[in-house]
Amino acid sequence: MASAINLFQNLRTVDKKGPIDYYTLSHSLTLYYLKILARNGIVSLNEYVRISDEDFTSEYRIIGNTRPKKEKKSYDISFNKLRDIDELDLEQIKRIERAFNIPEGMIVYTCKGGKLRAHLNSHMMKIGQGKRVLQMNKITKG
Repeated sequence: MASAINLFQNLRTVDKKGPIDYYTLSHSLTLYYLKILARNGIVSLNEYVRISDEDFTSEYRIIGNTRPKKEKKSYDISFNKLRDIDELDLEQIKRIERAFNIPEGMIVYTCKGGKLRAHLNSHMMKIGQGKRVLQMNKITKG
């Protein structure tokens, strides 16, 4: 999630010819993320086409999440970035975190030059007897 936010922030909004069309081949979680951003005027979804169903069970096991998962649908998605994610959008980003079952405090947000940036909380990377150390999400200005 943190890398998705940072990658998105690095995309340009417009060039000399106008809005830039971005395309991605991704699963339904990415589409969900983009739909929430679209509701807040951050992107406009041009179209999305379901192209297949995929089972991401092995990927979930690699990251240590072994709960049974439903198959995720893959989509060909086209969108335009209208603006950067800013500090005022933080509540919507946290809503996406909760939907993805990301523990609160796992991602730390900073605001530099009006842009929201994110990184993983190194204290939460410690795993002691299967328990995660939780800290409150915070935002800092840089």
